[in-house]
Amino acid sequence: MLHILTKRIGTALIALTVSAVVAMAATRSASLLDGQITIEPPKVTATGSKIEVLMTINLTALHVKHEQSVTLHPALVTAMGDTIALAPVAIHGRNAILRLQRAGKLPSRLPDNIIDATTGRHSLLYRDTTSLTANDHAGQVVVTALSRRKASDPEVMYPPVTVGAYSLTATAFRPRYVYAMPAASVAKIVSARHRVGLTYADGSAEPIASTSANRVATDSLNAFISRCLSGEYPVSAVIVSASTAPGATAAARDVAAERALRIAAMIAAKFPTLADRITTRVAPNDWEGLAGWIERSSIQNRDSLLAIIERDDLDTAERLALMDRRYGAQASFLRDVIFPLLDNQTVIVQSIASALTDIKEIERVYTRRPDRLSLSELCQYFDYLNARRVKDCDDVLLKCLELYPNEPTARINAANVMMKRGNLTGAAANLRLAGMSAEAEYARGNLAALSGDLAGARRHFENAAATGLAQAADAIKDLDRLARF
Repeated sequence: MLHILTKRIGTALIALTVSAVVAMAATRSASLLDGQITIEPPKVTATGSKIEVLMTINLTALHVKHEQSVTLHPALVTAMGDTIALAPVAIHGRNAILRLQRAGKLPSRLPDNIIDATTGRHSLLYRDTTSLTANDHAGQVVVTALSRRKASDPEVMYPPVTVGAYSLTATAFRPRYVYAMPAASVAKIVSARHRVGLTYADGSAEPIASTSANRVATDSLNAFISRCLSGEYPVSAVIVSASTAPGATAAARDVAAERALRIAAMIAAKFPTLADRITTRVAPNDWEGLAGWIERSSIQNRDSLLAIIERDDLDTAERLALMDRRYGAQASFLRDVIFPLLDNQTVIVQSIASALTDIKEIERVYTRRPDRLSLSELCQYFDYLNARRVKDCDDVLLKCLELYPNEPTARINAANVMMKRGNLTGAAANLRLAGMSAEAEYARGNLAALSGDLAGARRHFENAAATGLAQAADAIKDLDRLARF
């Protein structure tokens, strides 16, 4: 029996491939089962991160009885001694097929690798692909055959037959992912948000007093503050935030600021103990809020709209004009429907919570209320799961992004997860907001390499290596190795 070894690798970027060279003369063919099966010299090529094997299996001389089954096991044997198993080919007589179909082991329509030997088919064009397992490939294609004369007979095993030699070189860049860890000393801020929902007359800072909707909104706000005061953490700050849509006039921003002050006064009058902890702020040109909405949406031209919003060289009017010019329908929707939703007042209640150190307690909180964990605690929980090779532990890092979208550390780690999962577009969107830390530059280098931009990858790796990140220096060595080919 041919001993089969297989290896698996992650995503690979192929820098160079050299087509296979078949050493065996085209006039020769290898035979199995005493010449009943012949195999023409194969063609082996590298495409992307895959090796493809293509060869013709000639079955003209094969006589398979109704009960008989023959299975071929092609494989690549590299110069390094590794054996890479390829897809087997099964050849069955009519009764053998019927028996397997009745037993539910074969569908009524036979797969491509299952051959009905009674149909008069004389040859099979065999094709299979497998992942690269070594940088330098040179070796042989071998085939092993197993057969049964009838179902009750033991399998007869035939020795491997070499059907061709090949030589190809394929050099791959394999990213090493580096996760960013937040500073452990950062205080854990637990916050709760409440949209006030008061209605105003146009241009007025005073809520319309006589409406039932405003009375309901006021009662809801008071109930929200009461719940926060009775929570497990003491209230450290209350922030009344008034946001305006991009392009709002100075007068509109002044009205928003006055509305925030009125709401702060309402809270101070109802809850005097909070009076010295209440602050107000206005978020004019709320591009951050708009970007957050677009990121969470499935709107068309999503990435291009985000790229316009993130351009620091454009002022508000220029951004709006560019969005209108390039994406009229989407820009109108954002301006007429989404911007008004951003123009509101929100009360944010913050508490400073003591840090958790027991990993089991962190796990308990994560399963129930992950929003109560700091970014540092979430990353600590990821490290714990990752060290134990827990499946899908990367989901914790995506939860970090969900809970802390404004933290560069969360962006970097989420980008790493997306690159590992093949989502290069999502990784790029996160790295645009990830800052300029060594880990962020290193992640950008990986993204550039996976996208085929090796020159750009080098620039980012050099920036990361300048700060002493060891993995960046190793990545530069990988790029130097690629350049030699």
